[in-house]
Amino acid sequence: MTFLLVLGMSCTGVSQHLAAYTDIQNQFYVFDAGVTKKLENLKIQSYKVGGNHLAYIDNSGALKAYYNGEVYTLDNAGPTMKYYATDYLLGYKYLDFLKVFDRGKVKVLCTATEGFVVQDSLITWYDRIRQTVEIYYKGQVQVLEDGLLDFPMERFKSGDNTLAYVTSVDHTFKVFWAGDTWNIDDFGDDMSFKAGRNIVAFMDAPRSLFKVFYKGEILELEYYRPQSFEVGDDMVVYVDEMGNLKSFNQGVTTTLLGHRPEYYEVKDQAVIFIDQGYFKTNCDGSVQIIERYVPTKYALDWNSIAYIDDNRNVQIVQNCEKHVITYEPVTDIEMIRNLVIYKTGPNLTRIYYFGQVFEK
Repeated sequence: MTFLLVLGMSCTGVSQHLAAYTDIQNQFYVFDAGVTKKLENLKIQSYKVGGNHLAYIDNSGALKAYYNGEVYTLDNAGPTMKYYATDYLLGYKYLDFLKVFDRGKVKVLCTATEGFVVQDSLITWYDRIRQTVEIYYKGQVQVLEDGLLDFPMERFKSGDNTLAYVTSVDHTFKVFWAGDTWNIDDFGDDMSFKAGRNIVAFMDAPRSLFKVFYKGEILELEYYRPQSFEVGDDMVVYVDEMGNLKSFNQGVTTTLLGHRPEYYEVKDQAVIFIDQGYFKTNCDGSVQIIERYVPTKYALDWNSIAYIDDNRNVQIVQNCEKHVITYEPVTDIEMIRNLVIYKTGPNLTRIYYFGQVFEK
């Protein structure tokens, strides 16, 4: 049996609990807020779980969506079908048609699509006929750029609700956020940048400045190029020119270490770094030692860190607090948002979410 549980948020902020799995007879089920429903009697071809919906291709090749307790047949999926289920949107492309399934309704976005990107709150694509780059955000379509001969995917970086890009015509560096577009820099050719939720970190090469675009403001972080940087939700973690590990989190800059760590990683609001053989994180601007060794298996997502400790138990760090999820020997672990999926045997999968354990 395969099992996947995903927690998401609807656009109204109400939490959704969705899971999808096939039983030993290859029948396909959805787990929705504690209620299990059989969706298909025959083996499906594939599935993906979003925050408020479940998308899958059934045995006959039809693309379907489960949303708000109902199943919608969307399209006939062919060998070139590509579909992506995010927190809020289901975007899919078949042949040259790009469509979105948003809160129970299907909308055709483009009939001559080439490159496209699907994120939690936005879909961006290049229209080959109109020679435009367009974006779908909060139910509306806007033209970002026109007169383009192609879609420069290599110069696009996107976060959940933010898009940063360099135009291929005049090489301007721009950011789309909250429905508006900002012209950041006229010299974008050598721009190094990364995007997250509400934030874009970038290196202003001509002026040798490290900056962030954060919720409509541009702030200077450093006067020299950092050695490296990673972006999450409302946050940038970076090693500055002198080798210090720093964090810009919701408008506040903090020095975490006075030297370069061996490794660091950012995912959403979760941060881990390995320093002198210790497994550490950032807790309200200060360093928290999780373990005095590096776990062989760990996962981070949203604002949580889960790992298998040296006793093969699962522990989790949330809101600066650490506790043991299970004292049973665990063989594998996975984290999706704030829930932990772990295996205690070859056929037993369990899911931990805010103190509750589900078993399927």
